[in-house]
Amino acid sequence: MLITLSKKASNPKCFEVLNTKGNLILNGFYKSGNFFIFQEKPNAYNITLPSTKIITLHQAYGHPSINYFEKMSHNPNPNITPFNCTTCDISKMTKTFPIPRRKIEALHLDVCGPISPKSISRKKNFLRIVDVFSHYVWIYFLKTK
Repeated sequence: MLITLSKKASNPKCFEVLNTKGNLILNGFYKSGNFFIFQEKPNAYNITLPSTKIITLHQAYGHPSINYFEKMSHNPNPNITPFNCTTCDISKMTKTFPIPRRKIEALHLDVCGPISPKSISRKKNFLRIVDVFSHYVWIYFLKTK
């Protein structure tokens, strides 16, 4: 189906395309020899909350927040009751390491290499030691790992 919009439109700067039932399919405007079509937001992500348990939707959509569900809902003021998700609680946990209170209480050690070019002493690997408290760094060159 080919439509010549500039000849069909009553106003050559704006146009509408209707189906056989008279429903609007698309609309847009004409400017500088180009047609621009307005697109509405797709309704593919809109959900109806009362028919499905919120925790089921929460798991199905990849554990989004309650605010995300409020944005997706057709209802402007959805009544979403807060819920507890074990997976979300576990993923928010973090392991804290004790903070050292004096020098050489905690060290980070890395063996690095081979490096190119070799060091002046012809060594290709090195051991890097970092003091967590003072951030002091030691470098020791190694012949092999």
